[in-house]
Amino acid sequence: MSLFAPAMRSLMLLPAAVWVQQMLPCASASEPLADGPVAAWGDSLTLGWGAAPGEDYPAIASSLFSPLRPVENHGIGGQTSTQIAARMGALPLAATLADGSVPADGPVRVQALTINVVLDTALGRAQVEGTLCGIRGILATSPQRVTFIRGAPGMPTSCPAASPFVPDADAATRTGTVWLWLGRNGADQGHTIEADVAAAVGWLGHDRYLVAS
Repeated sequence: MSLFAPAMRSLMLLPAAVWVQQMLPCASASEPLADGPVAAWGDSLTLGWGAAPGEDYPAIASSLFSPLRPVENHGIGGQTSTQIAARMGALPLAATLADGSVPADGPVRVQALTINVVLDTALGRAQVEGTLCGIRGILATSPQRVTFIRGAPGMPTSCPAASPFVPDADAATRTGTVWLWLGRNGADQGHTIEADVAAAVGWLGHDRYLVAS
């Protein structure tokens, strides 16, 4: 059962700007909100595309808590529910490096990703931290290519094709409260949204979440 379940039905059809304003008092009327941070996962609407700096909905929501609570913004523009769920770590994700290995230092081109979790149509570049072939680093994108950049110099390491990439799980997602706003993009490409949301919720391992339509 979601922490926000009593309020969710009335919020499902409201625009983001409205349900952010109503969510906090509705939720607290039935059960006190847990302490700790909040993680907001979504696409460009979560990122704040079209909003002035500091006026994306996670930033506005943060200011409505009393006392204030940080709301981490995990929005990337243009992403589907499948991309967002995989970026969380809720769906399997694998990478193939062009050279078949992670170099001692610097970036290496990613030849293939089973799910493109760094595609960003709003800003053109994005990054996801995680582990590939036992090495922590960053998947990063630019308009031209996707690369993997190891976090610290080390020995060159072999990395077979289709090796699992495991995204980092931030503290706000694992120990705080999670808002999932998935599915605005790609709804016409197959009925995977409910399965993706279910995978994300199951991966969380806790019941502190809100699912928005």
